[in-house]
Amino acid sequence: MELIKIIFRYSLSFAFTVLAVFTLQGCNGVDNKDSPYQEGVHYRILKGLEKTDSEQVILFFSAACPHCKKFDEYLKGWEQQRNSHVTYERVPVTFNKKDWTLLSKIYAVGRQLGEQDKVIHALFKSVQEDRVWWTQDYEVIQWFGYLGFDLATVDELWKSPSTTKLMERYSMSEGRFAVRSIPRLIINGKYELITKAFEDAAASESSKPSIETQEQIRKAIDFILKI
Repeated sequence: MELIKIIFRYSLSFAFTVLAVFTLQGCNGVDNKDSPYQEGVHYRILKGLEKTDSEQVILFFSAACPHCKKFDEYLKGWEQQRNSHVTYERVPVTFNKKDWTLLSKIYAVGRQLGEQDKVIHALFKSVQEDRVWWTQDYEVIQWFGYLGFDLATVDELWKSPSTTKLMERYSMSEGRFAVRSIPRLIINGKYELITKAFEDAAASESSKPSIETQEQIRKAIDFILKI
């Protein structure tokens, strides 16, 4: 009789342990089929990469990429409302293209000026709407002048080792995440938003996606940040 009581007590303890494990799994948002965003549909888990300790979002893009320009509009809702503790970094890719390397350098200078948003939006317009392509360094520096920046400061940054190091960091990130297509949005170093899952059919006829689509992307990013 005593043996039966012991077996029952251990069986009950094991049952509660199993229940607790499944309960915790159901709270992390990964295996819950009732959650609004699902792995394989709205995001994918990147194999072989560790999740970051802090919340961060990295956007791989190029100013020469039409899809990146459109996605920039999709992302504005989240950018404007993101929590200040979330690190957000744009990373220009080059795919070893000379012209794209120049665009990466322009963005690196803009970032050091603390005006990366202003610079990238002006870059999208210059490259994709005005069809401007620079062949000489002084042309790029003059372009910064048209945007209202001090020419001497831009010229110094253009030649600075800090710009070279920043571009090297961009290149390392491109290789680390094996970027082969853009735009790519990496969340907490471990998850990738599947951007096609949020494409707005109406946006193909307009440069601006719907407010609803922007809101869905904002909610999806915030959801994945908490996984």
